[in-house]
Amino acid sequence: MKKTEWKGWSKQFTLIELLVVIAIIAILAGMLLPALNNARKSARSSQCINNTKEISRIFLNYSGDYGDHLPNPWTMRGSGNVSDKYFFGKLAKMYNVQHGEKYHNTIFRCPDYPLKGYIDGVFATSYGANIYGFIGTESPTDNAVLNYKKLNQFSSPSKTCMVADNYNHWRVDFNGQAADIPNDNLHTKAYVAFRHNGRATVAFLDGHSESRTKDKVPCLQGYPDHTNNTKKALMYNSFFWHISRTPTAFHGM
Repeated sequence: MKKTEWKGWSKQFTLIELLVVIAIIAILAGMLLPALNNARKSARSSQCINNTKEISRIFLNYSGDYGDHLPNPWTMRGSGNVSDKYFFGKLAKMYNVQHGEKYHNTIFRCPDYPLKGYIDGVFATSYGANIYGFIGTESPTDNAVLNYKKLNQFSSPSKTCMVADNYNHWRVDFNGQAADIPNDNLHTKAYVAFRHNGRATVAFLDGHSESRTKDKVPCLQGYPDHTNNTKKALMYNSFFWHISRTPTAFHGM
């Protein structure tokens, strides 16, 4: 090509070529966005695991400071007011960490739980403590606090739940089927919340945290056919919730 010819030549995109480029960009974006969303979800799940590790550290510090006893709302209530049953706020003050009543980014809030839950809920958290294990019953009366357990009483702390994802309640339990939980905006429910791609974060009495699927947690969401009292008792007496009286009753969990 001669120099004079080059000077007069120019290349412009045709409409078809422009549409092809846009289509390619859209295809690439469609391929990348799911991967980016999954990466974000994975990051939020990792943050949730870190949160529960920090909460378990506070619980274990409390146990070390108070004769091996685990914290629970009935032994920590001060004025006798029913609101004192919620004890995460008191623990936060005792161990100088931020609590969810005033702060959005705190270890007591799961990054995958919508902010609305903290505004409408009264407990400002998305994690609950295993009161079954700590005291031996779901809702003991005031004179039952003498039954609360010491950490060294648990025969398998690496299998026993300390804290788990829930729906803005101070405790977590095995009740509540999927039909009872229409969406994540359900507030102040003690059911286990499987909000991380069908997984729930659980911190155990030995201090470690992990993400578990429904079939690895003895609860009615994972085992909806266990609704009668006999089958529910199998879950209740598992290592996961208790010391346990019948450790092999429910798959050893």
